[in-house]
Amino acid sequence: MQFAKIETPRRSRSARGRAIFISALLGCTSIAGGAVGQTYDLAILHGRVMDPESGLDGLRNVAVSQGKIVRVTRRPIRGRSVIDASGLVVAPGFIDLHAHDHSPLTHRLHAQDGVTTALELENGAFPVRAWYASRVGVSAINFGVSASHGVIRAIALTGLDERRVTGDLEADIKLLEGKADWQNPPSDAAERLRMIDLVGKELDDGAVGVGYHLATTPGADTAELSALFAAAAQRSAPNFIHIRSVGQVTPSTAAREVIAIAKSTGASVHIVHVNSSGLWDTADILTQVKEAQRTSLDVTTEAYPYTGAMTALDDPRSGAEGMATYRSSFHDLELVATGERLTAETYEAAKRRDPHGALIAHVMTLDNVDLALENPLVMAASDGEAYHDGKGHPRGAGTFSRIFSRYVREKQTVPLMQAIAKVSLMPARRLEAYVPDMKLRGRIQKGAIADITIFDADKIADRATYENPTAPSAGIAYVLVAGRAVVDRYRFQDDVKPGVPIYGAGLKAPAKR
Repeated sequence: MQFAKIETPRRSRSARGRAIFISALLGCTSIAGGAVGQTYDLAILHGRVMDPESGLDGLRNVAVSQGKIVRVTRRPIRGRSVIDASGLVVAPGFIDLHAHDHSPLTHRLHAQDGVTTALELENGAFPVRAWYASRVGVSAINFGVSASHGVIRAIALTGLDERRVTGDLEADIKLLEGKADWQNPPSDAAERLRMIDLVGKELDDGAVGVGYHLATTPGADTAELSALFAAAAQRSAPNFIHIRSVGQVTPSTAAREVIAIAKSTGASVHIVHVNSSGLWDTADILTQVKEAQRTSLDVTTEAYPYTGAMTALDDPRSGAEGMATYRSSFHDLELVATGERLTAETYEAAKRRDPHGALIAHVMTLDNVDLALENPLVMAASDGEAYHDGKGHPRGAGTFSRIFSRYVREKQTVPLMQAIAKVSLMPARRLEAYVPDMKLRGRIQKGAIADITIFDADKIADRATYENPTAPSAGIAYVLVAGRAVVDRYRFQDDVKPGVPIYGAGLKAPAKR
């Protein structure tokens, strides 16, 4: 995937003067022409419009009506509502392919980070119909979900009554307590057929592909993945996959496995968070993805711009043996509740107090994180999870703004246009073969849905930290979802809920609330 190289204009006084003069000229012309021509629902005036698909980078006015962009022009326009975007970038709304939590708090933080669409595609949900129905009409931003391989596998291997499953993953896991082991044993032919049947039903209900977390289902062997990938390929549905974890196989081997299955089945595969799955093998996995694309395989990947991963005290990977496997120590574990770095002794004490306590595992190097996000093939995604009493990981609040503050401004290793592509066009293209709506998102073009993020390129920055993980990002002036402002003049609008469900092409009947 290639994008036009657009140089950021120099910030000289003369350049600023010319921009102010042009903005003033456009403004005067707009007033002069106000009595003539169409009045749109919304006019976005004098912004630096950047469209990563066409390469457009210039001062334009954008007209919006009935939730869509109807005009992008140098000519004056007028609107019933007006946004003066002078000095700001007008970009496609950011699309997060990897957002686990869809609570009002997290959606607010996503919106303040420029996100207009957040999708749970790694873990997924089951049944997706219930997951969608609980969110229709009450979401600030767009939302969508994949079919959960993990829950489907549990149903197939334990005989759990699927009618008891609610779509709330945490609640549904409790249904499996006391059931036969469904994570570790391989499936037999009958169980695989049951999984394929359930996946098909979920795709019929609008699932955005199939989500797999092989770190938690090591029994899902090549035979099982091949069967499910082939079934998904028959429907042209993508697969979103957390490759096997360190300790099962090496990261390079884990990536090679799913790419080989993609090749043998013709499946579409997206490898989630290459930074935390790849670790010291990140460079090799990126090479594998590049080679796969060179041979016309539909394989993509993503990363988030932090060195800490989320885990928990009851995750076997967080113990002494797990830390050794990750080439880390207990000091690399941070207890979310207190912020303290652990020792072998304090780890055991914390586990006795709260066996399920959340941890941040600082197991990645910044060099490998940078390597991933500076690679033109890699898009950004947050892997954001729920916050509890304001505690959690900053990636749920700051991922997208951090792409701009760290890589565009500070390191200057990613051009502004390419950064916009990483957070908008590339995720849209990843989905659009199976999600028709995505052909109308990730662009600032006539006919596109008016999901738009307007930001100050000099000030956009993440403010969330491990100590204060819910601090909203800075520099995001407006976030429009179908033309309605959920962030207006840097402030989140609590009473605006324009978010709509994003469904896969298999949908036969939409969910209702």
